[in-house]
Amino acid sequence: MREPLLGDVCLVIKAHTTPKQVGRDIWVRMGGVTQSWLPETEAVRTYQFDFILPEPVSIIEVEPTAPGYPADWDQGNTDLRKLGVGFHHLAVLKGNCAKKLINEEVKK
Repeated sequence: MREPLLGDVCLVIKAHTTPKQVGRDIWVRMGGVTQSWLPETEAVRTYQFDFILPEPVSIIEVEPTAPGYPADWDQGNTDLRKLGVGFHHLAVLKGNCAKKLINEEVKK
C-alpha cells in the first residue's frame, strides 16, 4: 500500500476457494482487527468487510484455515503448494462498504 490505512475502511475481496476450504473459515486481519468469511462454494464470489482501524495499518492478512494440496482434489496433480484461496480482485475503499458500494463501481 502507498500509505497506511486508518479509520473506517471497506475491504472488497473477489476470490474462489479450493474444495477443502469450502465450509471452513477464512480469516482476514488488518492490524489487531480480525474478521472471517465462510465460503459455501468453490465458485468466484465477492466478499465485503467493514473495518474500523484505530491505528495505522499497512498489511492485510488472509489466512485460509483448511488449505490443501491440489492432489487432494485433482488426482495425479504434482503441485506441492498448499492452496486455499485464489484472488481475482482486492480493493480497499475509504468509508463504510454499504455507503461506498452504492456510489462506486467495484470490478465484478
